[in-house]
Amino acid sequence: MNQGVSDTETADTAEKLKQMYLERRKKLKHSENKTSGASDDAVQRHVWDPRSKQATKELDCYNKTLNELFKAVTKHPDLFCSDQNLNGDSTAALLQDSQVLFTETDVTLPSCLDGSPGSHKTEADGELQWARQLPGSCRSSSLVLTKIFQEIMTIYEQLKAERQSQQQWERELHKREERMKQWEESVGKLAGLEDMIHTRILAVEEKHQQELSQLQDLLREKSRENKRLKSSFDTIKELNDNMRKQLNEISEQNKKLESQSKRVQARLDNLQRKYQHSTASRGCQKGRKSPECNKQSKKTAPPGKPSIKGSLSPTTMKLLALLMDWVLDGQVFSSAAGNEGKGVGQCLPPEIVLNERCLKVLPLLADQLHHTVPPEPDHLLSLLRLIHYTLRHMDNSIQHVALSATLRRIGEDMSKPIVQPTVLQCEDPDLPKSCSEATPFRNWPFYQSPCPHTRIITTLIILRTVTQADVVAQSLKNLHAELMSVESRGLFIHYGGVCVLLSVLRAGCGSLHTPIDILMQLTEQSRYLNAFIDACSCEKFFRTTSQLLKNPRLELPSLEKLSMLLQKLSCIRKNRRLFELSCLHLQIQELYQKNNHAHTFLCLNLRSILHNLK
Repeated sequence: MNQGVSDTETADTAEKLKQMYLERRKKLKHSENKTSGASDDAVQRHVWDPRSKQATKELDCYNKTLNELFKAVTKHPDLFCSDQNLNGDSTAALLQDSQVLFTETDVTLPSCLDGSPGSHKTEADGELQWARQLPGSCRSSSLVLTKIFQEIMTIYEQLKAERQSQQQWERELHKREERMKQWEESVGKLAGLEDMIHTRILAVEEKHQQELSQLQDLLREKSRENKRLKSSFDTIKELNDNMRKQLNEISEQNKKLESQSKRVQARLDNLQRKYQHSTASRGCQKGRKSPECNKQSKKTAPPGKPSIKGSLSPTTMKLLALLMDWVLDGQVFSSAAGNEGKGVGQCLPPEIVLNERCLKVLPLLADQLHHTVPPEPDHLLSLLRLIHYTLRHMDNSIQHVALSATLRRIGEDMSKPIVQPTVLQCEDPDLPKSCSEATPFRNWPFYQSPCPHTRIITTLIILRTVTQADVVAQSLKNLHAELMSVESRGLFIHYGGVCVLLSVLRAGCGSLHTPIDILMQLTEQSRYLNAFIDACSCEKFFRTTSQLLKNPRLELPSLEKLSMLLQKLSCIRKNRRLFELSCLHLQIQELYQKNNHAHTFLCLNLRSILHNLK
């Protein structure tokens, strides 16, 4: 942009010089025309004196003009490239000086000083043509001026090239100066940034030192606190170990005391029962030893009627007990024994023969049970075993014959004490009052017998024969207490107590809580656990369990206990078929999906069952 402005100003200056030159030329021609009418002598002197003073003045004028032009170009280079130095005052002064110089002589400057291309030849041709028209002296001077003009143009071109190179150099200098300024600014910024970084580094170091000191203090405090806590923890640990040792010692002592208490309580119970039995047996024996009482009883008995079964001799009772044991131990329910003495045509199927025998013997057994004397425990136990096996066979048989009256009578005899006085009228005042008054056969039910064998069988018979809810509930409660003993569990499993419990559960009489508790009691670790698992591995158990899962009265604790038993049964491979046969696995899967997962124990058991059945 500076270069364009300088070129424009140069062209303006050249145009102004050209106009001044033309004006001076016109004035020169006008003066020559005035002097042309002078004398011939003056003309002749002017023509034939080419080296006159006028030519000398013209040369001096040209020299001055060239010097001024050279000075204008050399001394003022900023006038052609700067935006501020080439102002109107400097240009006017230059033009004024040139005007003073140009008034002294005729300066013939070409019109090509404006820098326009193609104007050199045109101006030169015009000058030559104008020189030819002039007289000889003027023509010679015009040739000289033409040479001078050519030299001036050469000098002008050189000056122009020099000016362009100087302008290029000036632009480069300006660029370098700008870069230097940018570098100086960058260096200044970097110096300021370095100082700022140094100050910040110092501040950060101070802050770091402060934080480090604070953290060291805090670490020392924490280490002291940790040492205190460690010492406290060691002290508490020692106290805990001591307390644990004391607790173990106390628990061992407690176990010993509990075992001693149980032994003492059992011994006390045995002593009480023994005392009761001994008291009852002494009273009955004294009554039997009195001959007068026996005679009186024979007289009071009507003729032609047999005596009651309670008046049988001890030998007869023992013989009957031995026969019952022999019959039971000799497999009374065998199929061959019943048909040996019969002909071939009279042979019946074993199942029918056995059912007929049971139907015939059960009323007799009920009558015998009603008149049984308590001091004969062996006879009572054999009788109860025979009744139990008969009822068990009738429950498992295909032909179901209703003996409701007999069953009700057996249940009442088992669950209620029977007071059947024996009239003993004795005239001897020395006999005790118990022999002279009515003496009961027994005043306690069979399930309170001192013999655990008798209690277990009695409870099972009651559960088979009685349907009253209160009696069943009481029997289940007594059975639950009785099964606390391991030997009682073995007797219960041996006499098929699991099937009896399943019948009670299927009948739905009473609460479901106690039978399930009895089943859980049998799942405890003992030597009879495998026998109990085998007894539960039957189709009847799985059918009953499937029915229980559909019962809306089944509570969550009972369901959890039942799931524990099913989990143990699912571990046996042969029970998978029973799960599928009773559709129990589908019920368990549905129960697991619908169950609330907050019941963690139940969900765990159900998931374990499903995993075992896969």
